[in-house]
Amino acid sequence: MTKKTIKDYHFYFLILGLIGCSNSSEQATSEQNLEAVKNYHEIWSNGNIDDLDKIISPEFHSHFIGGFEYRGIDGAKNAVLDTRKAFPDWTENIVEIIAEGDKVVTRYTFRILRLVQKVMQLKHISQF
Repeated sequence: MTKKTIKDYHFYFLILGLIGCSNSSEQATSEQNLEAVKNYHEIWSNGNIDDLDKIISPEFHSHFIGGFEYRGIDGAKNAVLDTRKAFPDWTENIVEIIAEGDKVVTRYTFRILRLVQKVMQLKHISQF
């Protein structure tokens, strides 16, 4: 029996006032922004990309470590779909969340159990 391990990867994620109310004339509160960001992470975990229309604006711009970025609702939907196609069991867990004014920052983990299992299988096969 092989030991299964799950790697947790920590990222800092910054959303600058583009998440929240889709109507740019309406000022979102910190609490509304917090809820929108929590929902955003939930969408990455459950893959329900239609919910992105409710929480991000067309001007949304996402930046990640390493230069990966996407823009707008369609860009966000494609990023979620592409990631979940490669890693169907992708799940995110918010470790820490801070909101101040129109900024929300999260530190979160994501888990990909199937990838680790496949690597362990390949490692086991290569030993023969």
